[in-house]
Amino acid sequence: MTMNFSPQVYRISDYLEWSSSGQLELSPNYQRRKVWSQVAKSYLIDTILRSKTMPKVLVCEKLHERRTYREVVDGQQRLRAIIEYYKDEFPISRTHSAELAGMRFSDLDEQLQGIFLSYPISTDIINDASTEELLDTFARLNTYGVKLNKIELLHAQYMGLFRTRALRYGSKIADRLLQSGVLTQQKISRMGEVEFSAQLLVALLEGIKEKSAYANAYKTYDIETDNDLVKRIDEAEAHLDRAFDKLDEVYSYTEIRNSEYHRPHLYYSLILAFVAADGNLLDFNEAYTIPEDTEILRSRLNQLSQDVNDAYVNGRQTSSSDTEFNNFISGMRRATNHRKQIHQRTQYILTRISGAR
Repeated sequence: MTMNFSPQVYRISDYLEWSSSGQLELSPNYQRRKVWSQVAKSYLIDTILRSKTMPKVLVCEKLHERRTYREVVDGQQRLRAIIEYYKDEFPISRTHSAELAGMRFSDLDEQLQGIFLSYPISTDIINDASTEELLDTFARLNTYGVKLNKIELLHAQYMGLFRTRALRYGSKIADRLLQSGVLTQQKISRMGEVEFSAQLLVALLEGIKEKSAYANAYKTYDIETDNDLVKRIDEAEAHLDRAFDKLDEVYSYTEIRNSEYHRPHLYYSLILAFVAADGNLLDFNEAYTIPEDTEILRSRLNQLSQDVNDAYVNGRQTSSSDTEFNNFISGMRRATNHRKQIHQRTQYILTRISGAR
């Protein structure tokens, strides 16, 4: 039997009214039980108060004794969090909003309460479906779809401070990564910019590690707030901002796209090299000076890009006596994400752009 879906848009105030009148069923037998943490709930409320979008809700409407009852097929955890916040059952976390930290619904000013109550929830309506049909629909909703990748799984599992900051900084650098050809639109659509951001932040917080090690940071820093960690992340982002600004002085996004620096592993190490030159990367204690003259720096970067193109792309034979460059190219070919090769690559770029060799 074919079920008909009717797309509608309801306000949070509508769902609150249905809940208070007993016309909203949040926990049918086939739904998952209440599992969201308070931090996850806070993140949703912050999303709403910032007028960002959230996924659709699927509801089955049934008529009983001239009253319409609504059974939530998909979205009960979101709706439950909304209702609980309205009832002042939890506050907004500082992790998600410094200005609204600790505020419950009754603490919000009239304008923010209005934004909350009038927030539109896109809703697909099924009319009078049987339990069997709803079970089948729910099973399909939770079966089909693209399998989550590593970064998506981490963002589904953790809601703490590191997750919030990696997401925020990833959003900040997403356009430059896309326009520079470092990441494709497909990668961006699967949170590639957030993964790149998390890897950079971990390198500045803990030193260069395996690129996959960023996953541990989601668990280690899965905390609501920590003033010392906030300060360290603020400093890390400031160091990264200066590195990106330095790169912008030398190359446009198009020029990066047309150079070897559009390769993610090379771009990543280039940014870390700029950070290290300022003395802000752990395990890089030797002093290096990057030329203030943009043309000199550009010339050195151009030469390195050309050398990489000759040896790495075109496979031209390199001098056997140039051990450092040979190791650099060898590392690019064999293991671009291992700690040793990342450190070696960053060190080599640093020596080249500083004129140390």
